[in-house]
Amino acid sequence: MAASIEAYAREVAPDQPFGYVDARGLVRLFGHGLEPANQGPSGGANLRPAGGQPRDIFSDGNQWLLKVLVGRSLQDSLISVPRGSARSAAAVAAQAGVSAPAAWRLFSALKAAGHLDDEGKVVRARDLFARWRAASQRPQRQVGAAWIMPGRDPLQKLRVALARSDQEDGVPSACLGLFAACDALGVGHVRGAPIHLYVRRAGADVLEALGLVLLPQGEPADVIVRVARWPESVFRGAVRRDGAPVADIIQCWLDVSAEPARGPEQAAHLWRRVLGPALASGEAEP
Repeated sequence: MAASIEAYAREVAPDQPFGYVDARGLVRLFGHGLEPANQGPSGGANLRPAGGQPRDIFSDGNQWLLKVLVGRSLQDSLISVPRGSARSAAAVAAQAGVSAPAAWRLFSALKAAGHLDDEGKVVRARDLFARWRAASQRPQRQVGAAWIMPGRDPLQKLRVALARSDQEDGVPSACLGLFAACDALGVGHVRGAPIHLYVRRAGADVLEALGLVLLPQGEPADVIVRVARWPESVFRGAVRRDGAPVADIIQCWLDVSAEPARGPEQAAHLWRRVLGPALASGEAEP
């Protein structure tokens, strides 16, 4: 809870003083001159983050690392992750392209929470995914867009445009998401759902290159464009289907879970058909 509060404050009110307390005597204040008042539940020493523990286990980089850890149990057509042995934090860091200290902190946090065994394998995946899903429900910026020239099959035109779109160091800058991504991965279950598109930024030039134009707020949209809040995790994990980048199956499960229009139904289908058998020994969806 503390990590979630701090992450939220950094995102919505950066550089503003804030704090929180609890009934055990915990006092945590942030801001110029406020830190000396911090104390733990016992009312004694200043409170500091536990050594080696990340502030946010579900930060952008950590979500990507989690995908690297669990994605090896999934087909490479469903998620794009390195497939080598990853028994140590150093090995995962090298494969994922992140710093060794960052991977070590995540490994330590996962082991402390009982989610990682000594072989570097994720355990109690159902509980971990439940926490992951809760953390992923933070608001993301969305805008509506319309087809510039829809034609007979505008979605296919979008796929072609995505296949030609810009990349950053080999990683796509846009990809299909949510229900459209589920369909592209061959695990779709809901028909007639809105088309979602992930982008790094929703500039007019980006949308125009994809055959779209930004709509004023409130107008009916052909495509819902979502600016990725966790771009490293979203785009690094994306796979290509017929050349077009598509959000990976874990990202699809996280995203559709929060969609009121048959999203939980689609999420349950993904868990029952793929994620549960591969990661949680067939356990029911969290």
